[in-house]
Parts: sequence; structure tokens; C-alpha cells
Amino acid sequence: MRNLISASKKQCDIVIIDNIGSEWLKYSIPKECSYSIINIHHAIPFVKSFSFFRSLFKNIVKNGVNGTSLLSAIVLEVKPKIVITFVDNNRFMGEMQSFFPDILMISIQNGIRGPGFQEYESKILSYPHYFGFGDYEFDEMKKKNKTVKKYYSQGSFKMGIFLTDLYKSKKKDGNTKNICFISQWHPAGINEIFDQYLLAYQEICKLLSRFSQEKNIEIIIATRKGFGNKDYQEERDFFENLFIHGNVSYSTNDRLNMTSYQVAMDSNLTIGFDSTLIFELLGARKKILHCGSANKNFSKIYSNEDQCSFLPNEILLNRVDYNEFKNKVCVLLEMDYSEYVDKTKDSVKYYMNFGNKYPHQVVRDMIQEKCK
Repeated sequence: MRNLISASKKQCDIVIIDNIGSEWLKYSIPKECSYSIINIHHAIPFVKSFSFFRSLFKNIVKNGVNGTSLLSAIVLEVKPKIVITFVDNNRFMGEMQSFFPDILMISIQNGIRGPGFQEYESKILSYPHYFGFGDYEFDEMKKKNKTVKKYYSQGSFKMGIFLTDLYKSKKKDGNTKNICFISQWHPAGINEIFDQYLLAYQEICKLLSRFSQEKNIEIIIATRKGFGNKDYQEERDFFENLFIHGNVSYSTNDRLNMTSYQVAMDSNLTIGFDSTLIFELLGARKKILHCGSANKNFSKIYSNEDQCSFLPNEILLNRVDYNEFKNKVCVLLEMDYSEYVDKTKDSVKYYMNFGNKYPHQVVRDMIQEKCK
């Protein structure tokens, strides 16, 4: 159910499409620039003015009843110089770019794409100025015959913010090693493919649980849910039933303070299934082990084989096998850092290509230039 919400009709420099991710986009907005947020998450925004409804009517007659017609009418009313969104998997940004060629339209990639997005993204024909993680996304766009105004292979927007504004190393001194394990738990019963996802993920949990008992190395599980979330205790119960023994602790997710990024950056190795964070850490030159394609039967169903094809063998678990898992973890923990960087340099460029400036800094420069 979508609720009607009134949007500001005051003219501004920047329109942010949707509340989702707007807290991160604000890092790119210069102090001298005005902005407004148009919420579209479970909402239908509108402007209380005759000119808005006149524009909306014209748009509907020309382009049909859709989100592009609605948002274009708001853009005509507010007259921004820039429109930006963190919800990059939408069809209206590319369409609006063709309607408003003089407005700087920017989409920021917010995460890797699983199979749940494929049907929706098949409807997207074009993208505006698009800030992607690396060359992988651009290759996928070209494979699917998408057009893009301009593609920027710049790395993760959020990781860039974390490294420049929030990260303060809390890494322990000494020779004691630890492993961060990224939770990708979700409640059972969402749908069949996610239930199979949970079973495949549980296989990796069991490998790590056995390893933690055998090696007595500290395992820090970065939870997906935070305190106060209705599913938090169920998530904790899931891991506590699997990690009965061993040196295991939990880092409860605090999204705005980016606690999962903090604990992962401070760990000697991070193990994950197929999370966005595991690729972000790869781009930050942190040691990782990607386990998302170990179960080959599930990987075919989940369609994530191509996603891992350019990862070097040293950081990719190829099958659900304890000896392979143990060997790769031990080798990675002992590997010289310069050797690790050399082995992963090509995959870093392909999957998470941070440049001399982080993406939020590049976007800020573009906004400043446009607002002159």
C-alpha cells in the first residue's frame, strides 16, 4: 500500500530521489547547495500546485501512468540542476535523463545484484551518469544491451565514506589473529530460492565453526540485524546453534556507524558468502575469502557463477569441502600482504575500482561544478 505524501514545491539545486541511502548522499552535497528529498519508498509524492498537476496530466498522456511521469512533473516544478539517487536499480532515472538533458542525473550503485533483482532490472533500458563499483557492472550492462549516459568505475560510495570520515583503526596489537564472518542470515520462508540460499550459507557456517574449534582462532560474526530489530534474536539463535564451541563473539550491526565495516577492516581475514561488503573489502585491499559459489548446484540456481569468475583462486572457495576451506583460510592468514595485493590487483580493478578520489568526493566535485 502506497501513501500519498506532499513534496516541497520550493525550488532547489538538488533533488534526492528516495529516502533510502539519502543519509550517504548528503556527504556529497556542498554546504552552499540546497536540496530536497522526494520519498518514493511505499509512497506516491505530489506537489500541491496547479502547474504540477497540469504537467502530470501532460506526461501521462504522452508516456502513460508510471513513476517517470510522476517524477518528471515534480522535477519540472522544483527545477533542480541535479537529480541523484542511491536506488540505482530503477527505470526512471535513465528515462528522465532523456527528458531533461541539461539536468545532471546521477545514479549510485548501492549493492551487488542477486537473482531477486534480475526480472525487475530487465525492464531498465537506460541509465544516466552511473557510479558503479567496477568494470564488472559495465560489462553486464553491455551484455544486456543497456545504454548509459556515462559510466564511472569508482568503487563503493559507502566504503569511501567510511574510510574518509568514519574509520578509526581499533586493531589489536600483537600476533593474535582473528576472522570476521559476515552474516547474511535472513528468516526462513521468504521464498524457495532464499530458503535454498540459507541452506547453502549454513554449509559455510559449519565449515567455519569446525575451523574455529580446531584452531581456536577468534571468530567475530558481524550480524545483519541490530538491537531492536524484531529478527535480531532469531539471527543470534541461528549462529549460536551452529557455533556451540570455539572462540566466537558478535558485533551487532549499527548501520549508521558502519560497525560491520569497522570490525571487518580490523580483522586479519573476512569470510563471506556473496555480500556487497566482501567485494568492498576486496577493493580496500583487505584479505577476504568468498564462499558464495562453493555449492555448485545452488550457484546455478542462484545465477552467481559469473559474479565470481574473475576472482583469483586463492580467495575463492571452490567447493564445500573442509580441507579446502581450512587450507585456504590458513594460507590467507599467513600470506604476505604485498603478495596478496599483487594476486588480487586485477580483480580489484574489475569488481571494486577505487580511484585517486572516492566516489562521494568525485560526485561532490561534479555537483559543485554544476551549481556554479
